[in-house]
Amino acid sequence: MVEILIGAAAFGRRIDEAYQKLKLSVGSNQDRQQRALENAFSTSTFIYGTVGPVALHAAAGNRGNAAARGAAQWVKHTKDNLLAKGVNPEAGVRFLNREFKLYDPGPRTAQLVAGNYQMMDMYYGMDNTLFRNRIPAIAEFVHYAMQFDKMGVPFDPNVSGRDAFKQAFNTSNEGWNMDFTQRRVYGQSATQEMSKIIREGISRYGGRLIFEGKAVYGAGIFDLAARQGDTDREAQALFQNFNVRGTPMVPLGQGILEFQWGGQATTPTRAHFLTNWSYAGPSIHGVANRIHMTDKTQTQTGHLNRLMGPNHGLRPIWNNFVNFPLSVYREINRLRGLTVHTSNQTAADNMRDAINLLTLAIHS
Repeated sequence: MVEILIGAAAFGRRIDEAYQKLKLSVGSNQDRQQRALENAFSTSTFIYGTVGPVALHAAAGNRGNAAARGAAQWVKHTKDNLLAKGVNPEAGVRFLNREFKLYDPGPRTAQLVAGNYQMMDMYYGMDNTLFRNRIPAIAEFVHYAMQFDKMGVPFDPNVSGRDAFKQAFNTSNEGWNMDFTQRRVYGQSATQEMSKIIREGISRYGGRLIFEGKAVYGAGIFDLAARQGDTDREAQALFQNFNVRGTPMVPLGQGILEFQWGGQATTPTRAHFLTNWSYAGPSIHGVANRIHMTDKTQTQTGHLNRLMGPNHGLRPIWNNFVNFPLSVYREINRLRGLTVHTSNQTAADNMRDAINLLTLAIHS
């Protein structure tokens, strides 16, 4: 009798069993196949982080909305405040736009092509041939860890994970639309389970995992009230590995996790995530996407002050990131040095000025 391992608690056993089952072809040496799997992970780079196709293909998008236009009443005050303290707000906003690449989406697809990376999407697949780019040894491992073979579907490199899933579960449902059966077997959706298997493979056997954060909406990752999609949950799991010491790369078990922003290794900060916070129609990095206020009586500056402080109300992983890159504070001091208003500024002053500049950049 075939035993289906049920629930999230059995995840480790599913991984161990999959490793023992590797036999890509009849009569192949199991040890050789296990070494091939370990080598496949240790020499590969996976890239995560995605956004809907409508947003990617309409990057110019909508540059504003009524709420953003209404914010003009305090934008002038913010500019005047910075000028009074010797900071050139126009130059500062230009710097932030360059620093955060606000109008350059840098979609993950471009990095995939340039870097010959693997994507989790290849292992589930869509109604296309993307799955043919997956590494066979890893695909077989994922197939067994998903227990598709136990459900009567042998591994076939010419069959996508999507088709194998639908056959195994005898369903027309998609793997990201979690139903009762998926939740019972995996504790989550099938696509989330595949993603977790790949992360576990990198953690056990090595390799590199890139999280491209630029095109991912920050609210889904950090806001308890926001919708949680596959990418948001992946980010929540991965971001446990970062800390406020601030580096683009951190260990992921035996592998490496690297944060990128627009295709470049970047130390993630709260300010990065806030520049692309919410979905707002067919646009990405337009004004309407940036941090949406919940309390309309606050100024944008006051709202950002709260989110940058200890009582932010977001998920605890928000505490793993510093507010701004050091380069922002250096630029503020440089801008002060170019004016006659130069004075000794405290760390709190630097923070306030950085938030004021981000406020202006959000509405630029």
